[in-house]
Amino acid sequence: MALIKPAQPRHRKEVILNGLRYIIPAQRQWLGMLFMVAWLSVWAIAEIGILSFCFSCIRSIWTDGLPKGGALFGGAFIGLLITIWLAFWTYGGMVAIASIVWQLFGREILTVTPLILSIENRALCLKRSYEYPISEVKDIRVNRWPVSSDDDKQTEDEAGGLAMDHGMATIYFAQEIEEAEAKWIWSEINQLLPEHCTDVFHASV
Repeated sequence: MALIKPAQPRHRKEVILNGLRYIIPAQRQWLGMLFMVAWLSVWAIAEIGILSFCFSCIRSIWTDGLPKGGALFGGAFIGLLITIWLAFWTYGGMVAIASIVWQLFGREILTVTPLILSIENRALCLKRSYEYPISEVKDIRVNRWPVSSDDDKQTEDEAGGLAMDHGMATIYFAQEIEEAEAKWIWSEINQLLPEHCTDVFHASV
């Protein structure tokens, strides 16, 4: 029987001036990405087809003018339905593209210093960052996955990784890592900011 080697950390740690930085790559769900790529092929064909139809209608109205009588109201109604459908269809495609880009190139950058805790999500040239003054942060903790799969007190977006309290809000972050790795990062943050951490790991049970 082969011995199973311990899992390696997914994050990369950098020691910066007066603090620590953790770079956590996005998890890649290859099967899900293959499905989204296949779906996007159909999405692109339908998107191009509908847009071509819309442009041909606009060109026809531009050259021949608006239809008259009932045809005007019928055309307006059909145009409204196509516009609504196209908006939702385009949005769905953009969400799928964003998901693929995040899984391939995304990373979460957690920076902790005695003054600021910052969380940055970055993929290619796109980024979104949040900064929290340490004086307003408390109870940095490991946010454990629910013990029971039937437990609905915690959503998937709120489970795993780390959590902290900021005022009356709970901030969840570093959710792309396993609980054991989250404990490792928490222990290092606890050495830097012991007064802002708690070893009461949170779980929805």
